[in-house]
Amino acid sequence: MDKITERLYPTWMQLPLPSNVERITALEEKPYLNRASNILERRLWPSPLYPNREIYWPKPNIEARAVRETILPLDYDDGFDDAEKIDRFFKTATPKGVVVWGLGCEEYGLYQGCYTNSFREWITTQLVFQPVCVLAVEQELCLIVEHATRFSVIGGDSSLIELFEEIWGGASVLRGDFLSYLEEGSVGFGAEDNEATKNWILPWCGW
Repeated sequence: MDKITERLYPTWMQLPLPSNVERITALEEKPYLNRASNILERRLWPSPLYPNREIYWPKPNIEARAVRETILPLDYDDGFDDAEKIDRFFKTATPKGVVVWGLGCEEYGLYQGCYTNSFREWITTQLVFQPVCVLAVEQELCLIVEHATRFSVIGGDSSLIELFEEIWGGASVLRGDFLSYLEEGSVGFGAEDNEATKNWILPWCGW
Protein backbone atom coordinates (compact mmCIF):
# COMPACT_ATOMS: atom_id res chain seq x y z
CA MET A 1 0.00 0.00 0.00
CA ASP A 2 1.51 3.35 -0.99
CA LYS A 3 1.93 6.30 1.34
CA ILE A 4 -0.99 8.25 -0.14
CA THR A 5 -3.37 5.33 0.41
CA GLU A 6 -2.06 4.87 3.94
CA ARG A 7 -2.64 8.56 4.65
CA LEU A 8 -6.15 8.63 3.23
CA TYR A 9 -7.37 5.29 4.55
CA PRO A 10 -5.29 4.50 7.63
CA THR A 11 -7.72 3.06 10.13
CA TRP A 12 -10.68 1.02 8.98
CA MET A 13 -8.81 -1.01 6.37
CA GLN A 14 -6.58 -2.42 9.13
CA LEU A 15 -9.27 -2.96 11.76
CA PRO A 16 -11.10 -6.29 12.10
CA LEU A 17 -14.67 -6.03 10.86
CA PRO A 18 -17.49 -6.06 13.42
CA SER A 19 -19.47 -9.28 13.68
CA ASN A 20 -22.40 -7.69 11.86
CA VAL A 21 -20.31 -6.65 8.82
CA GLU A 22 -18.97 -9.05 6.19
CA ARG A 23 -16.60 -8.23 3.37
CA ILE A 24 -17.85 -10.08 0.32
CA THR A 25 -15.48 -11.90 -2.01
CA ALA A 26 -14.28 -10.63 -5.38
CA LEU A 27 -16.49 -13.18 -7.15
CA GLU A 28 -19.53 -11.99 -5.22
CA GLU A 29 -18.80 -8.34 -5.94
CA LYS A 30 -19.37 -8.46 -9.68
CA PRO A 31 -23.18 -9.02 -9.68
CA TYR A 32 -23.70 -6.10 -7.30
CA LEU A 33 -21.44 -3.80 -9.28
CA ASN A 34 -23.22 -4.81 -12.48
CA ARG A 35 -26.60 -4.11 -10.90
CA ALA A 36 -25.38 -0.72 -9.70
CA SER A 37 -24.13 0.17 -13.19
CA ASN A 38 -27.52 -0.81 -14.59
CA ILE A 39 -29.51 1.38 -12.22
CA LEU A 40 -27.17 4.32 -11.50
CA GLU A 41 -25.73 7.04 -13.70
CA ARG A 42 -23.76 10.24 -13.22
CA ARG A 43 -25.69 13.43 -13.92
CA LEU A 44 -24.55 17.01 -14.18
CA TRP A 45 -25.68 19.08 -11.19
CA PRO A 46 -24.18 22.48 -12.04
CA SER A 47 -24.09 25.64 -10.00
CA PRO A 48 -22.16 28.88 -10.58
CA LEU A 49 -19.58 27.71 -8.04
CA TYR A 50 -19.29 24.15 -9.43
CA PRO A 51 -20.40 24.24 -13.09
CA ASN A 52 -18.98 20.77 -13.91
CA ARG A 53 -20.02 18.90 -10.77
CA GLU A 54 -21.61 15.48 -11.22
CA ILE A 55 -23.60 13.32 -8.83
CA TYR A 56 -24.95 9.79 -8.93
CA TRP A 57 -28.65 9.34 -9.63
CA PRO A 58 -30.92 6.35 -10.39
CA LYS A 59 -31.58 5.75 -14.08
CA PRO A 60 -35.11 5.60 -15.48
CA ASN A 61 -37.27 3.61 -14.86
CA ILE A 62 -36.04 3.62 -11.26
CA GLU A 63 -37.95 6.27 -9.34
CA ALA A 64 -35.98 8.50 -7.01
CA ARG A 65 -36.67 10.75 -4.04
CA ALA A 66 -34.28 13.14 -2.32
CA VAL A 67 -34.13 13.46 1.46
CA ARG A 68 -32.22 15.77 3.73
CA GLU A 69 -28.84 15.08 5.31
CA THR A 70 -26.96 11.80 5.04
CA ILE A 71 -29.84 9.94 6.76
CA LEU A 72 -27.20 8.03 8.70
CA PRO A 73 -27.12 10.09 11.93
CA LEU A 74 -25.94 8.33 15.07
CA ASP A 75 -28.04 10.22 17.59
CA TYR A 76 -31.81 9.88 17.78
CA ASP A 77 -32.00 12.59 20.45
CA ASP A 78 -30.90 15.52 18.32
CA GLY A 79 -34.35 16.19 16.88
CA PHE A 80 -33.52 14.51 13.59
CA ASP A 81 -36.11 11.73 13.26
CA ASP A 82 -35.44 10.80 9.63
CA ALA A 83 -33.19 7.95 10.80
CA GLU A 84 -36.15 6.18 12.42
CA LYS A 85 -38.17 6.42 9.21
CA ILE A 86 -35.29 5.15 7.09
CA ASP A 87 -34.77 2.28 9.54
CA ARG A 88 -38.41 1.27 9.25
CA PHE A 89 -38.25 1.38 5.47
CA PHE A 90 -35.06 -0.63 5.09
CA LYS A 91 -36.03 -3.22 7.70
CA THR A 92 -39.26 -3.79 5.76
CA ALA A 93 -37.83 -3.60 2.24
CA THR A 94 -34.48 -5.36 2.74
CA PRO A 95 -35.02 -8.43 4.96
CA LYS A 96 -31.96 -10.10 3.42
CA GLY A 97 -29.74 -7.11 4.09
CA VAL A 98 -27.76 -4.63 2.00
CA VAL A 99 -24.37 -4.30 0.33
CA VAL A 100 -22.50 -1.03 0.82
CA TRP A 101 -19.40 0.56 -0.71
CA GLY A 102 -17.90 3.86 -1.74
CA LEU A 103 -18.90 4.76 -5.28
CA GLY A 104 -15.73 5.01 -7.33
CA CYS A 105 -13.75 3.28 -4.57
CA GLU A 106 -14.80 -0.29 -5.29
CA GLU A 107 -11.20 -1.53 -5.03
CA TYR A 108 -11.43 -1.05 -1.26
CA GLY A 109 -14.19 -3.61 -0.97
CA LEU A 110 -17.93 -4.20 -0.80
CA TYR A 111 -19.50 -4.98 2.55
CA GLN A 112 -22.70 -6.75 3.48
CA GLY A 113 -24.92 -6.65 6.54
CA CYS A 114 -28.43 -6.10 7.83
CA TYR A 115 -29.49 -2.47 7.95
CA THR A 116 -29.40 -2.10 11.73
CA ASN A 117 -28.30 0.70 14.05
CA SER A 118 -24.88 -0.90 14.53
CA PHE A 119 -24.37 -1.42 10.80
CA ARG A 120 -25.35 2.17 10.11
CA GLU A 121 -22.92 3.30 12.80
CA TRP A 122 -20.12 1.34 11.13
CA ILE A 123 -20.96 2.92 7.76
CA THR A 124 -20.93 6.39 9.29
CA THR A 125 -17.76 6.08 11.36
CA GLN A 126 -15.60 3.61 9.44
CA LEU A 127 -16.54 3.73 5.74
CA VAL A 128 -14.62 6.88 4.94
CA PHE A 129 -15.64 7.25 1.30
CA GLN A 130 -18.36 9.39 -0.21
CA PRO A 131 -20.73 9.12 -1.89
CA VAL A 132 -21.79 5.82 -0.38
CA CYS A 133 -24.01 3.33 -2.21
CA VAL A 134 -26.33 1.11 -0.18
CA LEU A 135 -27.84 -1.58 -2.44
CA ALA A 136 -30.51 -4.08 -1.37
CA VAL A 137 -29.38 -7.69 -1.65
CA GLU A 138 -32.60 -8.99 -3.19
CA GLN A 139 -34.13 -6.17 -5.26
CA GLU A 140 -33.47 -2.98 -7.20
CA LEU A 141 -33.43 -0.64 -4.26
CA CYS A 142 -30.57 1.77 -3.65
CA LEU A 143 -29.62 4.56 -1.30
CA ILE A 144 -26.98 7.09 -2.36
CA VAL A 145 -25.57 8.96 0.61
CA GLU A 146 -24.03 12.30 -0.35
CA HIS A 147 -22.13 13.34 2.77
CA ALA A 148 -20.56 16.41 1.18
CA THR A 149 -23.73 17.86 -0.33
CA ARG A 150 -25.87 16.97 2.71
CA PHE A 151 -28.67 15.18 0.93
CA SER A 152 -29.32 11.58 -0.06
CA VAL A 153 -31.34 9.78 -2.71
CA ILE A 154 -33.60 6.72 -2.44
CA GLY A 155 -34.16 4.81 -5.69
CA GLY A 156 -36.53 1.92 -6.34
CA ASP A 157 -39.53 0.69 -8.26
CA SER A 158 -42.90 2.38 -7.82
CA SER A 159 -44.11 0.00 -5.10
CA LEU A 160 -40.99 0.61 -3.00
CA ILE A 161 -41.26 4.37 -3.44
CA GLU A 162 -44.91 4.21 -2.39
CA LEU A 163 -43.88 2.32 0.75
CA PHE A 164 -41.15 4.88 1.42
CA GLU A 165 -43.55 7.81 1.05
CA GLU A 166 -46.15 6.07 3.19
CA ILE A 167 -43.64 5.64 6.02
CA TRP A 168 -42.70 9.30 5.65
CA GLY A 169 -46.34 10.37 6.04
CA GLY A 170 -47.18 10.73 2.36
CA ALA A 171 -45.63 12.12 -0.80
CA SER A 172 -46.57 15.72 0.05
CA VAL A 173 -44.97 15.44 3.50
CA LEU A 174 -41.74 14.07 2.02
CA ARG A 175 -41.65 16.84 -0.56
CA GLY A 176 -42.43 19.50 2.02
CA ASP A 177 -39.74 18.19 4.34
CA PHE A 178 -37.11 18.51 1.63
CA LEU A 179 -38.36 21.96 0.57
CA SER A 180 -38.10 23.12 4.17
CA TYR A 181 -34.54 21.84 4.21
CA LEU A 182 -33.83 23.91 1.10
CA GLU A 183 -35.34 26.99 2.73
CA GLU A 184 -32.84 26.57 5.57
CA GLY A 185 -30.05 26.84 2.99
CA SER A 186 -28.63 23.51 4.10
CA VAL A 187 -27.95 21.67 0.83
CA GLY A 188 -24.43 21.73 -0.50
CA PHE A 189 -22.18 24.72 -0.10
CA GLY A 190 -24.36 27.79 -0.07
CA ALA A 191 -27.16 29.62 -1.85
CA GLU A 192 -25.95 28.61 -5.31
CA ASP A 193 -26.29 24.92 -4.47
CA ASN A 194 -29.76 25.42 -3.04
CA GLU A 195 -30.79 27.13 -6.26
CA ALA A 196 -29.20 24.35 -8.32
CA THR A 197 -31.16 21.83 -6.25
CA LYS A 198 -34.42 23.57 -7.12
CA ASN A 199 -33.50 23.58 -10.80
CA TRP A 200 -32.26 20.00 -11.04
CA ILE A 201 -32.88 17.72 -8.05
CA LEU A 202 -36.52 18.59 -7.50
CA PRO A 203 -37.54 17.91 -11.13
CA TRP A 204 -35.57 14.65 -11.08
CA CYS A 205 -37.74 13.62 -8.13
CA GLY A 206 -40.90 14.36 -10.10
CA TRP A 207 -41.51 17.41 -7.96
